[in-house]
Amino acid sequence: MSSEVTGTNSGPEEDGETGNRDGQGRNPAPEILQKYQDEKWGSVNDLVENSIIKDYETIECTKIVEKYITYNEEEMIHEVPVTQAERMNIESQYADMTAEHRDEFVPADFEEGMMDFARPETERVNPCSECNGNGRLRCGRCSGSGQNQCGSCNGSGTNYDNSQRCSRCGGSGTQVCSKCDGGGTVACGTCEQKGETWKMDFVRREFTPHEEITAEAPDVPDDFVTSADGTFVETEEESPHENEIRRETDFYDVDAEKVNYVYDDKDYELVRIDGEEVKAKSYPKNQARRLLPYVGAVVGVVILGIILWQTGAL
Repeated sequence: MSSEVTGTNSGPEEDGETGNRDGQGRNPAPEILQKYQDEKWGSVNDLVENSIIKDYETIECTKIVEKYITYNEEEMIHEVPVTQAERMNIESQYADMTAEHRDEFVPADFEEGMMDFARPETERVNPCSECNGNGRLRCGRCSGSGQNQCGSCNGSGTNYDNSQRCSRCGGSGTQVCSKCDGGGTVACGTCEQKGETWKMDFVRREFTPHEEITAEAPDVPDDFVTSADGTFVETEEESPHENEIRRETDFYDVDAEKVNYVYDDKDYELVRIDGEEVKAKSYPKNQARRLLPYVGAVVGVVILGIILWQTGAL
């Protein structure tokens, strides 16, 4: 894609405006100045009246949007009770493709996502990985002791003034664990106390979209073009890079009109994008806008003085 500059003028006409015209034979420069004066808060009120237009030019720019999807993957294990595996279709939880063919899956949209790809050849039944085949686990509440500190006496075995034994624990300072009933173990939920589970390996891929916007914009600030909507031209598909699964680039035409002008012996420029918004990196400021930073500083000093006076520091 290329950018083109048209209508460049070597200098102003005698009346202070150029002889440049748009495709309809008009000189839009005064209109652009007027629009900026009307819409930009803080600009001078006589921008149109007292500016000297040096030249007006139209510039065809291109907005380039590169989009690609990267992925990270992790080897994982699907583990469920044997009875659960027998009564449900485990394969339905995975993509239609197996892990061996996962590179053939390309997300339809440039969005975050996750997909699991099964390794059906790894299907097996063997000891539960959670309880090591025991069917039971150490109780997490009592750490396997079967006893917990008495909640009434906090383990002291006496009442609040130590005058008599705790009525709840009988003076022992402990109580039978209510979770394991004193046995120190609880049923393993992973295998449903069977000691064995159904397992299958799978690959989990997480997809992350990325977008990079650049511009081909001769003599126009790039951010003026990259922030514009533009007119869509085409999409070019590209070969993915390493750790990418999809890559393509969208191209948009963005029309820019640039006005170079002089105000108060200083050079400025305005750029109208796609016939709508007028932008500038700098502009002539009115007196109130120029004084605003100083007014803010004075107000800050006054407030600080009042605070110091009220606190007795002055």
